[in-house]
Amino acid sequence: MDFFFEPRSIAIIGASSNPKKGGYAIVQNLLSSFRGKIFPINPKGEEILGLKSYASVLDVPEEIDLAVVIVKAEDVPAAVTQCAQKGVRGVVIESAGFAEIGDAGRDLQEKVVEIARAGGTRIWGPNCTGIANFECGLVTSYIVRNLSEIRRGNVSFVSQSGMMAGALLLQIVTSDIFRVSKSCAIGNKADVDECDILEYLARDSSTEVIAMYLESVKDGRRFMKIAAEASRLKPLVVLKSGRTARGAKASLSHTGSMAGDDKIVEAAFRQLGITRVHDFAELMDVARAFSYLPFRSAGDRVAIVTITGGGGVVATDLLESNGLTLAQLSSETEAKLRAELFPTWAPAGNPLDVWPARERFPLQKVLDDSVRILLADEGVDDLIILLLGYTGAGDADMEQLGRLASSFGKPVVAWVGGDVRFVQEWGEALKRGGVPAYREISTAVRVLRAMNEYAEWLKGALVDGVPGGLTLRALSEGEDKTDLEVKSNTHLPPSEQNMRVGAVFERVRQQDRRTLTEEEAKLVLSEYGIPVAKSVLVTSADAAVGAARQIGYPVVLKVVSPDILHKSDVGGVRVGVRDETEVRTAYEEILASAAKAMPSASIHGVSVQEMLPPGTEVIVGLSRDRQFGPVVAFGLGGVFVEVLADAVLGIPPLSEVDAERMIRQSKGYAILRGTRGRPPADVEAIKRALVSISRLALELGEVEQLDINPLIVYEAGHGVRAADALIVLS
Repeated sequence: MDFFFEPRSIAIIGASSNPKKGGYAIVQNLLSSFRGKIFPINPKGEEILGLKSYASVLDVPEEIDLAVVIVKAEDVPAAVTQCAQKGVRGVVIESAGFAEIGDAGRDLQEKVVEIARAGGTRIWGPNCTGIANFECGLVTSYIVRNLSEIRRGNVSFVSQSGMMAGALLLQIVTSDIFRVSKSCAIGNKADVDECDILEYLARDSSTEVIAMYLESVKDGRRFMKIAAEASRLKPLVVLKSGRTARGAKASLSHTGSMAGDDKIVEAAFRQLGITRVHDFAELMDVARAFSYLPFRSAGDRVAIVTITGGGGVVATDLLESNGLTLAQLSSETEAKLRAELFPTWAPAGNPLDVWPARERFPLQKVLDDSVRILLADEGVDDLIILLLGYTGAGDADMEQLGRLASSFGKPVVAWVGGDVRFVQEWGEALKRGGVPAYREISTAVRVLRAMNEYAEWLKGALVDGVPGGLTLRALSEGEDKTDLEVKSNTHLPPSEQNMRVGAVFERVRQQDRRTLTEEEAKLVLSEYGIPVAKSVLVTSADAAVGAARQIGYPVVLKVVSPDILHKSDVGGVRVGVRDETEVRTAYEEILASAAKAMPSASIHGVSVQEMLPPGTEVIVGLSRDRQFGPVVAFGLGGVFVEVLADAVLGIPPLSEVDAERMIRQSKGYAILRGTRGRPPADVEAIKRALVSISRLALELGEVEQLDINPLIVYEAGHGVRAADALIVLS
């Protein structure tokens, strides 16, 4: 991708001498800052802004690394053909009129890509505003102009919307929200997409924070792999639009309906350590905080310095609602505050209302000493400074305060209210000192939460050398790759295991069906190390009695049919069956009820199963998404699936750290931890089950949907057992 971001020479196809045209603005931008060679291309061959113009790139006597195309859509194929003939490595198409307008435009776009690929040329766009790299003065946008004086920064910005990329870039640089290294408007993503750019920016030394606006993810699996590596190196802040549901997904299982499109995106971002934001202002605010502050040292224990008692109360409420806590100050810290600043009658706690100290000392001393003492406390991870500016508040050098706060290596943010003059002046001064100031307390708290979540993710990002559980490290000699992903209790060699599972699938296909019976599904699960309830398939009442004696009373009887997915709905289940008479009765009643409810169903028999001891019921499932591929779901089982909608999603491959995060994020985690005298559940066994399902999802691509509902979890050390299972093949 270097030839896009660091070209030695550029041709502008569609360059113009008319100041109202985009082709003029691009040439003007490049002339003002670009250090390489510039070749305007215009059929008229006229001079443009003092540069010799050529009728075609083929007429340029020198090599061209990058071409920017801004001509009518119907003229783009010819321009790209000439670029390919010339050996131009990269073409940025800023023209519109392609896939975004419908089928005709999509056909034209595909034609352009075919031409480029045949010639070994990469396409950026179309329908975009191109690239800005302030490291080398490259600005191909026709919206942004006269940026030669911009000081380069450490944030790189990627946008799928060209106009928004230009508008946001203007707002960012003219308001000095943060300083930009690179800006990328990627448009229709006909060839170069967010994955290509993310991969480049992840290794770009001048990019320390990546901010993205995406309307779609082109290749979810590739995005997962690249973003897992990128997040380990630098924070990713992403605004992904299209959050609203497009309707429930038709599914034969609970799991499929649990995993809506945006839920999957949310799960993927959370698993990848990506900070997801919900509007453009938040995108800029959070990226700004990451660009200024030592986010790796962020924590959830926050101290508040405030000039207003009300502001301290509001900030405290916001901290609690955002999963952060008020730091508990040490006795030494409180003693030092009283000795150096506060009168004996005034409280010196957290939040720290400094007004009583302000009545004794100048504002500068009060703020400096308060910040210094609080940040020196080892129990304080982060600090919020709340200021009210008005005539008579007192004079203070806020830049000095910012530098002092920054010197402790902890995240510090500020809120400034009051007279707009103070809001602007104090805010700018704090920023120069390294402390970003916000106009809403909620925003200041939000950015602290974002940094804390990212810092927490980083702590668990490496498991056996696997960032985010997504990329296997190099294997040592004789080491099986499955050892890194799951500690399975199956002892079958993978080849034999796959043969046994393959035989099940082949039998199902030969019978012209997609849904496995419960017996078949449990066999597949057991091959992947998931304990299942003992069961025997029978086709007569006498055989049912024999199976019950073998298993031991009490038992459960269930109808076995690939056509009956939810057996209890048709009267196909009997639990707590305690003797021979009850077995015979249950057997006959189950078959009769199933036949009456679904006369056309194919009945394979009845399964006699051990009645598992009671425990905590959870659901573990698998579905497939068009963008991200396999998706694993976890939540409370039984009726709680529908009542609480307790579904946490993860994208395979899952590490044990990923699995533990899923469990902790579920609504049922409080129950699993143990509550009201209940012992803690075997969370380690649940983790192993989730990782096993993750491995199954990757190795058995035929499995479209899977439910284990319920998976019964026993107290710590006693494992889990699958009581029921459903598998649907693609």
